[in-house]
Amino acid sequence: MSGLAEFSGQSVVWLVRAGDCGVDWLRTRFFRLSEEHFPQSTCHVLARDIAPAMRLMMAVAKRRRSPYDVLVRIDLPAELTGSQAGGLARLRDELPAAQRRVFLTVNHQFHRSGDGPDDVAMAFINTWPAHRSRAEAREHWVQRHGPLVLEVGLPPVITSYTQVHFAVETAYPEVFDQTYQGLSFETITSQADLVKVFAGSAALRRLNRTLLKDERNFTGPPLFSAFTTMRP
Repeated sequence: MSGLAEFSGQSVVWLVRAGDCGVDWLRTRFFRLSEEHFPQSTCHVLARDIAPAMRLMMAVAKRRRSPYDVLVRIDLPAELTGSQAGGLARLRDELPAAQRRVFLTVNHQFHRSGDGPDDVAMAFINTWPAHRSRAEAREHWVQRHGPLVLEVGLPPVITSYTQVHFAVETAYPEVFDQTYQGLSFETITSQADLVKVFAGSAALRRLNRTLLKDERNFTGPPLFSAFTTMRP
């Protein structure tokens, strides 16, 4: 399996609340979906796991926590087929509507410096802003915010930064949601490393505030979570 930092150009992303199913059942079910319908794809099943220090840091930054327990990313080597869409639809129907969201994505990677087997995923769910059209918001996110991230600079603890844009129009509208705009997906060496870096650098915190201010141009308040990899 490729590491979390390695993206294809397009993916299927699930955001799921465990509910009565439980995280272990979801892990088994999603890996079975991958084996049956996506044998040539890389499937990452990630469980929410936010360390106390990270939770505190995000609270200070006024980040709201995501309600989702599991994030699944299936990277596609080719266009989605009708058979694959059917498999997604059947699993979608198995899960209560209030517990799951599924998206077809277009991915834009801006930074990748490593890809470790124990990397942690940080995902910020970007919502649609009320003050801009969807096209304007998406253009700012890609054309302005992505380059700004590189200009500000990322500490070595952040090994990748990818914008995961949820498709607004797809060939299978009955399968995919449009609830959110997408994910700001980052991989980090560890949560402890990230907290330590930000706690020890006033300059880095100031630069981060520059990015937070720019977020208002393309998203409502993002929802944050940290995820660790689950194995088959």
